[in-house]
Amino acid sequence: MAEEFDAQEILRRTAAAYRLFETYQDKGYVYSIHNPGRPDEKHSTLAFKTTFQRPDLFRFEWREKDIKGAERCSVIWSDGQSAHSNCFGQNAVDADDCDLRSIVQKATGPSHGTAHAIAALLMEDVGGVKLTGRRPIEFVDCEMQNDEECYRLHHSDEHEIDLWISAKRSVVLKIFEQYDVDQTSDPHHVVLNEKFKSFKGFFRWLRLRKTLKSQAFLEPFHVIDQTFYTDVQIDATIQRGAFSFAGLA
Repeated sequence: MAEEFDAQEILRRTAAAYRLFETYQDKGYVYSIHNPGRPDEKHSTLAFKTTFQRPDLFRFEWREKDIKGAERCSVIWSDGQSAHSNCFGQNAVDADDCDLRSIVQKATGPSHGTAHAIAALLMEDVGGVKLTGRRPIEFVDCEMQNDEECYRLHHSDEHEIDLWISAKRSVVLKIFEQYDVDQTSDPHHVVLNEKFKSFKGFFRWLRLRKTLKSQAFLEPFHVIDQTFYTDVQIDATIQRGAFSFAGLA
């Protein structure tokens, strides 16, 4: 039988560790399944990269494929003076954003939550529900992930979450989530989140609004997201140029 650990204490140590990191970098991906086991089952993969230096130098990018199979890259960043975004395949930097909290919030949905998950642990100003704030939560087992021994914790709720946290470094290495998205109360929610992200999204919303309102969405669709942090680096030296639109690339 696996040794029992205090889940609350593991989360407390994890939250404290992220607040003390001077720099943080990661790479990873999200593997998503919509409506598993149904005829309309769909799979997708989103890759991401985080770069952070205390107190507020931050860059997060994610890459995904559009409906035509072309890869597009989205970026949000803070250079310590102001925050910016270049998202959803746009060619221009969004000049309306002025604070880190707003651009992280804006990117949370399109990035399958990855823009917020680690940023909220690193920076208090980001706000929102943190991974370490999930309740109730229980210890499940000790498991290996990325060749590191991890504590696996389970949060039971309508939005079910499992966390794999490194026993040695107190960093999150994997997140498993499954939840239902209710489509009955507001049918046009499918594109509502895209409404003001770009002119293209706005006009797409206008075109589809009438069609979506006429459709009957009788069942929610089920989502499974698995987020893997494949390369986590702590307190390494980062060049200042990393916190820009282009990054070090």
